[in-house]
Amino acid sequence: MNPLSLIATVLQKGYHPRAMDDAGFRRTRAREAVLRLLEKSGRPLSHQEIQKGLKEGACDRVTIYRALETLHSAGLLHRIQGSDGLWRFCAHRSTAGACPSNHIHFLCQGCGKMSCLPEQPLPWIQAPKGAAILSKQLVVHGLCAACAR
Repeated sequence: MNPLSLIATVLQKGYHPRAMDDAGFRRTRAREAVLRLLEKSGRPLSHQEIQKGLKEGACDRVTIYRALETLHSAGLLHRIQGSDGLWRFCAHRSTAGACPSNHIHFLCQGCGKMSCLPEQPLPWIQAPKGAAILSKQLVVHGLCAACAR
């Protein structure tokens, strides 16, 4: 099994602190903290939300960016860009309500919170002959229940 598949499989079953080691990625406190926070939230978070969610002084802004980039390239999370230009990140874990990817996301235009709509999968897209689709995303914009009041 290739290292990325192994780490993704381990995380599908729940966070395992040695998963990064087993896949050949250096385990750092910053990467573990960011991944745990994303798994715990169960919804996509922006860099700013991640920074606020971590203990004060745990990680600086640049370290969080680097951790997110490493976790993304390792296949442990995916990112979604809203119309506000902000990237939001979500852990790949199918348990505990975390975002499993391949579904629609909802972005509240009032408070900026993004939520997953896992019961609504992304539509099937037929690529032109010989082409390969590398990613797709669909973000629905509106007002969450709290902001709509």
